[in-house]
Amino acid sequence: MRYPKSALKIDWFFISSLLSSYGLGFILANRVNKSVSVWVTLAGVVLLLFPYFFNYFVGGLIRQFNIDSFEVSRMRRAANLKHYIGVFISSFLAAGALYIMLRYHSLQGQAFLWLLGTVICQILLLAKPISYSTLTYQWLIKSFNVAPLAFFLATTLQGFSPAPALIYLASALFLGMAAAMITLSYKRYAGDLNRKERTFLVVIGWEKAITLHHLLFAGSVASMVIYMLVSNSVNTNWPVLAWQVFGLYEVYLLEQLARGVKPNYVLLDALAVFRMLGTLYLLFYALIIH
Repeated sequence: MRYPKSALKIDWFFISSLLSSYGLGFILANRVNKSVSVWVTLAGVVLLLFPYFFNYFVGGLIRQFNIDSFEVSRMRRAANLKHYIGVFISSFLAAGALYIMLRYHSLQGQAFLWLLGTVICQILLLAKPISYSTLTYQWLIKSFNVAPLAFFLATTLQGFSPAPALIYLASALFLGMAAAMITLSYKRYAGDLNRKERTFLVVIGWEKAITLHHLLFAGSVASMVIYMLVSNSVNTNWPVLAWQVFGLYEVYLLEQLARGVKPNYVLLDALAVFRMLGTLYLLFYALIIH
């Protein structure tokens, strides 16, 4: 079975969203419970990222082993060394993070379940050959990993159970991330179709995916409005709603694509990334200044 080159590329948008969601959950819970050790928080970050980067480095080694030894150049052997070092460092950091969690008795109850969920999701994303069977749903798994998993992992590590308002916020982040992941899939659609890879757009069709994108974006905005009303934070979080104008322009460009207009994939990708990361940043900002 061929190991795809795409699997060796780090998805920095996913990593950034994952860390931002975790950080947002930490700040929200820290406003209630300020007795949590900073070491526990950092250990949570390490354990959150460990499955992704461990699989990334192991995947690089597997791909090198699948190449005929006569074809392996000195550059590829150097890449092998990088992956070995990466596996060692990531494993060492994860062991240290796990020790800190156990020492502070942080991995109990809901926190353990949310962490277990993140590990399972990232195994489904990257571990071969499992990830071949989940290729169609990787956009959904990544979105679910960002929120609610990473978000609630941060809150429950501090002993703060998800309140109704936070559930609406996590729903808004999940739906917004899912819409962004669909948008980012369009630039790869032609290549996926030629390679006969069973990605989401290839399976469902790009027209239906546009409709689903619009529904997800609308659901994200609606959930964010409900969160603001329930948490009584309209006055502080109104810039978050204003920022969704990027999402409206994203919807407009996808509708233009459906009408046969030549797509501007760079602009589409930028809108999806800025909309999602900007939303997380503005939520951060509102919490910090108020």
